[in-house]
Formats: sequence, structure tokens, C-alpha cells
Amino acid sequence: MKRLLSLILLAVILFSFSGCSTVSYDINKYNEILNTFTCLPAVDELGEYTDLNFKYLKRVEALFFFPETYTLRVRYGEKEFKNQKEFIDNNYKFQQSRSFETDFFTFRTLASDKYYCIDFPKQIVFIGISKTDNEIVYIAFYDTDLDYIEGTLQEFLEEECGWEE
Repeated sequence: MKRLLSLILLAVILFSFSGCSTVSYDINKYNEILNTFTCLPAVDELGEYTDLNFKYLKRVEALFFFPETYTLRVRYGEKEFKNQKEFIDNNYKFQQSRSFETDFFTFRTLASDKYYCIDFPKQIVFIGISKTDNEIVYIAFYDTDLDYIEGTLQEFLEEECGWEE
């Protein structure tokens, strides 16, 4: 009986922490990830932007898994947007089979292995470009326990990375 009660208590504790999350909009959190994802631009490398938004999301799943997502959204004027888009197209290497469109953005996934020190799927970097809004978004996902992705990358971005237009 004691063993059963202990198991029930453990299950309640585990499930009570499942789905909890921490959210921060402090841009200094973005600077912390630059040591892990050296391929991402620092804020002072973003050019002349008109708007900058940052969101950090850390979820707790079953008390043992802690996926983190860093989302940096940058809006530009017409000329600077064109320059930044051109820079991305000419200086980043993307996985050919991992691009998709959602919410007026075209998302591409950075290549891993020989180009960047990214351990896919434990580490993923998405770069999204919206020609409609002259906006570029950098999303870095990090989860040391993730071995595979179920479903599409678009579903993963929305459900696991907390993407919302």
C-alpha cells in the first residue's frame, strides 16, 4: 500500500510540472545563446532595424526535459531588409529539404554537421523571412534529450518552439 501511494505521489508530482514554462523578453537572454549558436548574429550585427522583439521560452516536460527556444524578430525598412536578406542568402548554408512557409514567412533550417556546430535535432536554427513585413526572424531551439521530430517542421515550430505570428 505504501509503495502504491508513493508511486501515485510521484506521478502527481511529475505531471504537475509537465507543461510548465518560463517566458522572458529580456534581450540579454539572447546574448547568452550566442556562445552555443555562434552562427546567429549579435544584436549589434543586425544592421539598422526599425523594430526588434525577443522571446525566450523554456518549457518543463515531465520534470526531466527542458527544451529552450530563443526567438529574435527584426523588422527593417525596405532598403536594409533587402541588404539583410541578401546577406543571409549569401552567407548561410541551409538544409535543402527543410524549408516551409507559414504566416507570411518562408522558414529555412540551417545546415548542421560540416557547416555549423549544430546537432540536429537537439539543436535547430530556423531563419524566417517575411517579404510582406520586411521582417527576419531567427529561432534557436535547444533540447539535449530530443532524438527525433514527429510530424512536420512547421508543426514542430508552432508546437515545440512556441511560434506565433
